Amino acid sequence: MNTFMVVVDRLIKYAVFVATLAVCTAKVIAELFYQNMVKYFGVPFDIVSDVLCNSRADSRQHCST
Repeated sequence: MNTFMVVVDRLIKYAVFVATLAVCTAKVIAELFYQNMVKYFGVPFDIVSDVLCNSRADSRQHCST
């Protein structure tokens, strides 16, 4: 693990730092999000991401559509 995924709840101003690899697939990011956020706080109403489309080249096609 050489980097962190930071998830911030803007409503209650709460942040969760999740250790991960610098390069990982969208599936791994989704699993980490579920294991560390949805499991404890429930499914969010909206998600704002600035990293997902830059994480892997194969994710760019999905994000650009």
